[in-house]
Amino acid sequence: MLQKLLPIKKGEGLIVFFLMLYLMVVCIGTSIGIAVSTSLLLENFGASKLPYIFVGISFISLFTSSFYTFIIKKIGCSKLYKYFLLIAFISTLICNILLRNNIQIYGIPIAIIIQYMAFFIFLGIEIINFNNYSSKYLNPIQKKRLYSFILSATKLGGMIGGFSLSYLLTFFKQENVLLIWPFAYFLALLVLLTFESKVLNKNENLGVNRQRKSNFFKDLSLGIQQVKSNHFYFLFALLIALDICCGSLIILQFNEGLGKVFMGKPQELSAFLGKFCAFANIIALFLQMFVAPKLSQKFGVTKINFLFPVISIILLIVSLYSWKLTIIGLLMFHKDYFMSIFHFPNRAQFYNGVESQKKSFFLGFFEGIWTHSVSMIFGLVLIFVVQFLPRYFPILKDGFAYYFSIAGIILFSLYIYIAYQLIRSYKKQLLNLMTGDDVKTKLMACNLSYIELEGVFQSSSSKDVAMYDFMVACDDIYFQKIILSGDKNALWKILELYPNKFKKVLVSLNDNEKYEILNSFNDKYKDFGFDKVLVKDELLLYVDSLNVKRASKYFDCLFSYILLFDLQSLILPLEKYFFCLKESQKLQFLNLIEYYKISLSKAISLKILSNVFKESILLQKISFKALEHSNHIEMLKNLFNYFESNSKSIRKSVFNLTLKWVEKLQDSSIILEYYYERKWSFQAKVCWYNLFSVLDKEFNQIAKKDLFKNEKKELLLLLSQVVCLKNFLDKESVLLEVLSQDIYDHLKFLLLFFEDDFDENSLRIIEKSFLNQNHKYEAIELITSSNNKEVCSLLMAFLEVSSLEETYETLFSKDEKGFDLSKILNDLLDGDDAWVRALTMNEIIRLNLKDFKEKILSFENCVTDLYSGEMAQHCIKVWS
Repeated sequence: MLQKLLPIKKGEGLIVFFLMLYLMVVCIGTSIGIAVSTSLLLENFGASKLPYIFVGISFISLFTSSFYTFIIKKIGCSKLYKYFLLIAFISTLICNILLRNNIQIYGIPIAIIIQYMAFFIFLGIEIINFNNYSSKYLNPIQKKRLYSFILSATKLGGMIGGFSLSYLLTFFKQENVLLIWPFAYFLALLVLLTFESKVLNKNENLGVNRQRKSNFFKDLSLGIQQVKSNHFYFLFALLIALDICCGSLIILQFNEGLGKVFMGKPQELSAFLGKFCAFANIIALFLQMFVAPKLSQKFGVTKINFLFPVISIILLIVSLYSWKLTIIGLLMFHKDYFMSIFHFPNRAQFYNGVESQKKSFFLGFFEGIWTHSVSMIFGLVLIFVVQFLPRYFPILKDGFAYYFSIAGIILFSLYIYIAYQLIRSYKKQLLNLMTGDDVKTKLMACNLSYIELEGVFQSSSSKDVAMYDFMVACDDIYFQKIILSGDKNALWKILELYPNKFKKVLVSLNDNEKYEILNSFNDKYKDFGFDKVLVKDELLLYVDSLNVKRASKYFDCLFSYILLFDLQSLILPLEKYFFCLKESQKLQFLNLIEYYKISLSKAISLKILSNVFKESILLQKISFKALEHSNHIEMLKNLFNYFESNSKSIRKSVFNLTLKWVEKLQDSSIILEYYYERKWSFQAKVCWYNLFSVLDKEFNQIAKKDLFKNEKKELLLLLSQVVCLKNFLDKESVLLEVLSQDIYDHLKFLLLFFEDDFDENSLRIIEKSFLNQNHKYEAIELITSSNNKEVCSLLMAFLEVSSLEETYETLFSKDEKGFDLSKILNDLLDGDDAWVRALTMNEIIRLNLKDFKEKILSFENCVTDLYSGEMAQHCIKVWS
């Protein structure tokens, strides 16, 4: 029951427990530390010194981040994490000692400032450290599923620390309560040591290889150069900069408000901050567990990027008219909790748009150098505003809250625009990232200049079929040159590929030029006994007077004659000779049918369709194109079988023909009956899906719903078969390989249900992910933004795991699980696939399952396919 409620899967419990325990311990200490530190800071200095602290935090963070990459690659993140916790423990403990002894420098209690700065410096390092450390034990798929749940431990720690603070302050002084902070770091170190002793490290060398010397100025220069050269990086950098500026303004505002409300009451302020922290964490935990996942699922992580600025603008507008403790509390919650629940996890998704080889650099640059540089610059601006502007503008001496609210509204309005542009750029960047390694054709005929085209035709033989691919960009003069060249193949090829151009050139030719073309073909046209265009009846009488064998040699000339002199009325009476023609003559006849859009008789159409697979691929293709103009719906059922053709061009021609006939049906439901009559291959199902898509909307929805149910049923059956057979067959089994390919084909087919959500490139990314683990994260990112939740849920069961066995555990309930080898083998033997049937018999022989002997004996005579018959005979020999 608990496993169903939690996102944890088998084998993940111990890892999740220790990571959550660690975060809870750290957050108990830091929640107490920041509450007391803030209280002491506001009591002694007020909010006016915060800009100086921002600059100090940024400067120290810049210094540490410049060495961070080098250190983590030198010693690994595990050792670095332990050293960090040890340093944090010692540093905060020293601050506490200085505070107890009231050590001052130039009259300033330096420990108060240092410990306040330490919280933010350590927090920044902690976030990066934990992200890297958890990646050693969680892969990207697990991290996406579990990370939000693991981070909920920070809220639990905040609740415990917050509630305990107000109680502890009734018995102890603030500096005594502060001791919990350093010892929380020490206890967290012990948790990590225990964790590593119990859990196998999956990636011990993470971050150690491929060392690179880290140089602050070089990294800064390189980062700025990369940001300037890429629109996506530029917008991402702007968004992060606005995050920092807007966040700093909000921090200044609520701290200034707290300083005024609790002036001279440090104990009360600490108690308030503790209670606020506790209740805020309760609300935050609820949002993180129940609201954030649903919002992410419904709107997609990138759209959530608008929540932060929109809510900020609303709060800042309210603050212009009312500056009470309620507004201060809402601003605090918005900045410290809302951002961590919704905004920062969402912002982290944009790193998917960074090339994998650059991701480490940009993570360090954006979250380190860039963040701290912007923070330091903005801090200096705030120092100037807070310290110097009141000298020239006395109105500012009463505070900056009102003016910072106006500035915040302006900045957040700009933020919305940048966020919108970033989302658009992110999608393009992701597609470019995933399709950049695909082979693309660079040479296009339309890019050739007029002179270049002329050179192509001069250097190419008119008999070279490949030459005609360049003619799409030709002027009419080149078509005329090719036609007048007297090459018969060229004449018919141009007619086939460019009928409109052909017609245009033909109109420009006079009769003498047409006769010259015929004459250049051969002299047979003179054997007709005329040198001018005869009327239809005279020509037909002459052809009919010849026997078929003698007449056949004239058809080349006759079809060319009909074409050049536009004798359309002669074509249909000649259809009775079609099956006596040579292949080249059949091609010419069918090209004439296509050119003039003539409907062949029902008898000839049915005969052509019945015999089409005996012909060449080229003749098949042209046959289907020619039949598009025939109106014989009786052929529809037979036509569906040609969806199985291995030729894409033939399937396309058949589809076009089918579509024209289907549109004339009064009852479209008969199509579904044809679909369910047999099992179809992947390419055939694609044709069916596309056919359903172009029919009326109501039928389309019903058909696709049935189609999905049928696909899901077949996919789950295949999955259970493969998982079962893996327990009995060798890993190299051809049967397993074939069935696994069938699963892949089913998954590919299901992607068609996303055609309204994604373009072709996006679907290609998802398709790659089924075979390549490296693409799974990007695929999940795309799929979760779809509104097709039913298909999405099914595909996610395959993407979020690393094996079919895990998918099986996810999709099948306890009652549905269980393997019956005999039933599975029987189903495979009774299936439509002859190759699978033969492979199944081969495995039965290998496993020596003699219970199937009678069934296999029956196959020797009853099956019609070669594979099954041969394999059945082999089985009988082995068992005899």
